[in-house]
Amino acid sequence: MLGFTNYGTRTIAMCKNNEEERKKFSEIYLLQISCSAISILLFLITISLLKINIYYMLLQSLMIFSCLFDVTWYFFGKEDYKSTVIRNVIIKIITIIAILLFIKQKSDLPIYILIMSGSTFISQFILWIIIKEKRLFIRVNFKNAIKNHLKEVVLLFIPLLAMSVYHIMDKTMLGLLSTNRQSGLYYNSDKIASIPFGILNGLGIVLLSKASSIQKEEKSYKKNEQLLNLSIYSIMGACYALSFGIASISKDFIPFFFGKGYDECIVLVKYFTIIISIKCLSNILRMQFMIPFKKEKELTFCVTIGAIVNLIINFVLLYYFKMGALGTTIGTLISEFVVLIFQIIITCKTYNIIKSIIKSFNFIFIGIIMYYVVKLISTIDINIVAKLLIEISIGGIIYIFISYIYLKLTNSILLTYLNINRRVKK
Repeated sequence: MLGFTNYGTRTIAMCKNNEEERKKFSEIYLLQISCSAISILLFLITISLLKINIYYMLLQSLMIFSCLFDVTWYFFGKEDYKSTVIRNVIIKIITIIAILLFIKQKSDLPIYILIMSGSTFISQFILWIIIKEKRLFIRVNFKNAIKNHLKEVVLLFIPLLAMSVYHIMDKTMLGLLSTNRQSGLYYNSDKIASIPFGILNGLGIVLLSKASSIQKEEKSYKKNEQLLNLSIYSIMGACYALSFGIASISKDFIPFFFGKGYDECIVLVKYFTIIISIKCLSNILRMQFMIPFKKEKELTFCVTIGAIVNLIINFVLLYYFKMGALGTTIGTLISEFVVLIFQIIITCKTYNIIKSIIKSFNFIFIGIIMYYVVKLISTIDINIVAKLLIEISIGGIIYIFISYIYLKLTNSILLTYLNINRRVKK
């Protein structure tokens, strides 16, 4: 998909009329079809030459074929999230039901692959019912499509490639320099921690289209600064809730969910919850400032530095210290933090965001209170399912209640301060 998702979202959001929208949609999609066709061809050639698990590879190829039909970027650009959300929810529910009905033993692996890749393909195809009604397609020149869009698509692809490399690199290095068991522990811990990030990442797409559409308005600089600061404060508040929530229930949830032999994941998940917070803030700056403002070169620089740091730390901790999954987790944490620091420095050259970041730290203290209350509940000897439900419910109530009191108090103090200032001026 190169950089089509982010580029398409940004471009559609910035269109000023229907004619411009149809032209740009048709050009971008024509380019996307061409790139997808090349990717499919290269994939088929590669698996035929390697001759490794060709059957499984062909079943998974539906995920690559789905790129031909992936036009979610158009709906994100139009800020039409209803269509994509309803589709995703329905497909996910059907997928879960299909897995529960048809996956019973190890030999059902091909069916599992078909369900997962098939659901991705179908979810993309469904959107074409809506696209067809909008009559977006017009005849466009392929050379103009390349000239107008390919350079920017590739520029957006480079940081995505760098991020993919160092997100895949940690798992690859762990597999080469450690054991399959350590790879399994790391992979599953990453999956658990990725749940809240997946939710928060969805907000990033929303913010990308909003920040891009503001560009065509008057006083866009001020509006974007306000939106960015509000996003940092509010989204990080939600992020700390999810991070501390997962960390607090990990001791009970991991043995219940994975079964025996995964106790080491409890420590790893706690490290990953810190990574979630770092990645969340990094994602806000990337999706709401760096991409809408066409800072692709700066973003590439940040991610490349992160990849180099990740490579060095992983090699040292895995090869010399034999730390396994824990070493890779620490490497990921440090590299994500380095990327975030560089992104903050670049963003601060345009917008003042430090105050919002510092203010959002107050939610960390609320998270710590919730964490220790939930840990206290975990000492009670009751049914594991009932215990998890109680932990999640009480933890959520405590975080929301204390946050509400905190916001009420801060707003009251702010209003008092403003009133005193007005009186002094008079």
